[in-house]
Amino acid sequence: DDKAIAYLEQAVQVDTDDPQVHLKLAQQYAHRGSQTKGLELLEDFLARHPNEPDALYALAQYQSGQGDIGNALKTLNRIEVAKRSPDVALLQQHLTIKNLEQDAKSSMQSGEKKAAINMLSKAEALGSGNEELTLGVAVAWAEIGEVKRGRALFEKVKVSHTSPSASWHL
Repeated sequence: DDKAIAYLEQAVQVDTDDPQVHLKLAQQYAHRGSQTKGLELLEDFLARHPNEPDALYALAQYQSGQGDIGNALKTLNRIEVAKRSPDVALLQQHLTIKNLEQDAKSSMQSGEKKAAINMLSKAEALGSGNEELTLGVAVAWAEIGEVKRGRALFEKVKVSHTSPSASWHL
């Protein structure tokens, strides 16, 4: 929406140091089909705030939202471990698992079932304790043809965690 973009462009001018305002504007640009403009906005922000964890986190959020998981992980890895917030750690965990799920599907399509199983086993271990991540891995098991393993993981989540949302039952 043009009003949202105009408002966010004003907000960026008023608060030139807020990475989340820059992220929101970049996301609006992307939503309107200007992904490059959004990326350039965040890269310019990062050039003014090099190695700032919040700036790197905003760029990684944008990259992941554009499906660029590999670069999002590289961006997050630029943040010093001691300066990683719980949000950064969670995004990194989520993206690592998504990357493993995608690689497992590719391996399966290439006929490398053992590699796919190893990747999803690693993803399952990484997601342990997080309902959303675990359920995503359960779906990935089913997608590579390991329906029983996916169902077993789903049942494990149902027993040990709060009830999954209705969308997981569909």
